[in-house]
Amino acid sequence: MAKFCGKCGTPLNPDGTCEKCRSTYKSEVENVKKRKSKTKIIILVILAVVIVSTVIIAVTPFVGIAAVFFYRQAKSHDCVDCDISEQVQVETTEPVTESEAETEDLWQQKYMDTLSETDYEYYALYDIDKNGTPELLLNDYSGGFECFVIGFDGNTLITYGSIPNKYSLYGYSDGNGIIYSTGGTGILCYSVYMLENSSLTEVNSALLSYCIDPYEGIEEYKYQGNSITSTEYNKIEKEITDNYIEFLDINDLSPFGITSQCGEEASIEGLGEELVSYLMQIYEPDGEYVVSYTETTEKNNMISFVVRYQMSDEIAKEIISNGGIPSANTLVGIYTVNSSTGDVYDENNTYLCNLFN
Repeated sequence: MAKFCGKCGTPLNPDGTCEKCRSTYKSEVENVKKRKSKTKIIILVILAVVIVSTVIIAVTPFVGIAAVFFYRQAKSHDCVDCDISEQVQVETTEPVTESEAETEDLWQQKYMDTLSETDYEYYALYDIDKNGTPELLLNDYSGGFECFVIGFDGNTLITYGSIPNKYSLYGYSDGNGIIYSTGGTGILCYSVYMLENSSLTEVNSALLSYCIDPYEGIEEYKYQGNSITSTEYNKIEKEITDNYIEFLDINDLSPFGITSQCGEEASIEGLGEELVSYLMQIYEPDGEYVVSYTETTEKNNMISFVVRYQMSDEIAKEIISNGGIPSANTLVGIYTVNSSTGDVYDENNTYLCNLFN
């Protein structure tokens, strides 16, 4: 007798199973499996998200610190794609700018023009106000007398005035200023002049001084008006005075990087020989031309030579045999030579030649 499924009424299989219910069961089982699979995937995704989020949260502070570090490094180096050595070079190198070079050329040229025109015989260069451009100091004697001061403001020359009679000039090591010394036997006084408001001003007329009179038993040292010992005097003297300022002959342009154009020929004797050689070639005298060096005079770079004629022995004998009297050392002329350029001029200031060419 056939048996039927108590659930759906479908005839049962010989093994007692219902074909219809079994199929539905399989379908439900498959659906359950699929749902479980999807649930596992979702759980895995959630776990992955949780893990990644945890890692990000953990490393974020370190990333921030690293970002700040590299940012600061970038700010401290205004250089892209360069290594540390290159950056150090950029920071420490201070090349002379074009304007600085032009300024130096300008003051040098202005000062040299002044030296070529002045009647002063000596000069020195010293940066009184310490602004990078030295002042031109002019003097009639390398060891003393009044000193005239000229400066340069970047465009034109400035006349600052003069420092009165002095023994010596020294650089002032304590900033704007120049030290000059005056005095007499047993007395010496250091005073300071400085450049202020485009003028030369005496700011301390007796900065440091001493007075020694062995006959009166006086030995006195003072600094800024206060009495000090001789040891203190020597110490202060070394501290405030910079190098001794040496005055040069107006023709010595070595501080400007210019040397003599003719070497040994720049001497008076050398120029005299060159002048005689030139005159002999031009006039071809029977005797000789000679320079009377005892009559030679020199002012600035202009040297005046007195040239005389000496007749040959043959001509002198001929004049004597004819009853005449030979003249000795006849004046040929006075010639002026510029020792810097080599230009030669006659008594009428007419240009003749150049001894250096």
